[in-house]
Amino acid sequence: MSFSQEIKDALCALGVKNKCCKAALALGMIYSRSDFENHIYKFSTDSEKCASLFSHTLRSLFGKEPTYEEYEKQNRAKEEVTCRRAVFDSELTNKLAERFPTGELNDIFSCSMCQASFARGIFLSNGSVNDPENSYHLELSVCDEGKAENIMKLLSSEGIQLKRTTRRGVGALYTKNSETIEDILTYIGASLYSIRIMDIKIVREIRNNENRKSNCDAANIYKSTGAAANVIRQISRLISDGKIEALDLPLKTTARLRVENPEMSLSELASIHEPPITKSGLFHRLAKITAYAQKCYDSNGDNR
Repeated sequence: MSFSQEIKDALCALGVKNKCCKAALALGMIYSRSDFENHIYKFSTDSEKCASLFSHTLRSLFGKEPTYEEYEKQNRAKEEVTCRRAVFDSELTNKLAERFPTGELNDIFSCSMCQASFARGIFLSNGSVNDPENSYHLELSVCDEGKAENIMKLLSSEGIQLKRTTRRGVGALYTKNSETIEDILTYIGASLYSIRIMDIKIVREIRNNENRKSNCDAANIYKSTGAAANVIRQISRLISDGKIEALDLPLKTTARLRVENPEMSLSELASIHEPPITKSGLFHRLAKITAYAQKCYDSNGDNR
């Protein structure tokens, strides 16, 4: 499974409680390719889970869901994959036209979480991100210039800057900046994958640091930095078992803030400490907490 698909599967499993956020998610999933003025709505995906989420969301909003046509195409790895194209009957088309008459974003966002739900929908239907082990690259396919501009403005309001390009005649928004990718993934609900990218980046930086011992291999690097992707789960278990009290105050503070603010990027999390700490300092604290958790549970032969 590709890194992109792994993230999309995780996003599809997230719950969306508010009806307005469900509408924002649905709009995001059809936004890039649909013609709202002429009431022509398009959605296609090579992910069964994305198709299922789209159907479930429309059924929740309108009491109806689309049917799907299957077709074959090559993915970015030049592999043949089965895709599903949504087919909307006249009743569902009318309901979509009534709910999204112009496709204007300001008309659909009702609460503070709607924008993030919309951005999640954009990524699910039109996004991709490279495996950070190989390179940093996130891309959103958006053909219409006006829609691309709207998406860029929305993300810019959250401090996220993307660039525009055209590739094989198809417009796209993209970034090759690892911190921007981390911020986007955190914003749309994939914070654990943001942490994973950070973990991989730390490993790469340590490998390239001439002051490190030349025989410090990847296994030792991972051991020293900790399993960052599991840090929230580890902290929650320490709190549940009462073992968190053995840590010093700075580490307990970081642990509490991490659990209380799972949606925050690591930069944001570092900034809300009193006084604020650096991102590097935050990494070191999380690594110490994770190492402590592993010590607690490994000693009992149980680190699950």
